[in-house]
Amino acid sequence: MVPTELSNDGRGVSPVVGIALLIAITVILAAAVGTFVLSQGVQEPAPDVGFTVSEERDSGLITSVTFVHDGIETVDGDQLRVVYTGEAGFDDTIQDNEQYGAGDEFTVEFNDNGDPGELRIVWDADGGDQGEILHEHRITDETTD
Repeated sequence: MVPTELSNDGRGVSPVVGIALLIAITVILAAAVGTFVLSQGVQEPAPDVGFTVSEERDSGLITSVTFVHDGIETVDGDQLRVVYTGEAGFDDTIQDNEQYGAGDEFTVEFNDNGDPGELRIVWDADGGDQGEILHEHRITDETTD
């Protein structure tokens, strides 16, 4: 038997509307995720560097630490910073407008002899507050040995 009239009960409309809504939600979610991922940007990888470290002491207390670059890549001085976990004040000789390559050195000098702690050489791709630690050096108190 062949139907001669079209039905007006609307049962065929509901699945079509549901599928259209499902596709619309999927497209919107894909666009939101894509925008989030692409807005993160590509972070520059840290340079391949290493440091040889030498300490100078006076009566067992540290007065300065010299870092000699012995890695492969050059590093901009404005992308390097020194972080010290001890309590003594310090100054470093890193020059912002200088390139540091193999054999180049910089020194961290302590104002009142350094306390035990860690010196970290941190690389910041954009000169910001967060970065990657390139080298850690532990300072010990040799006066108690």
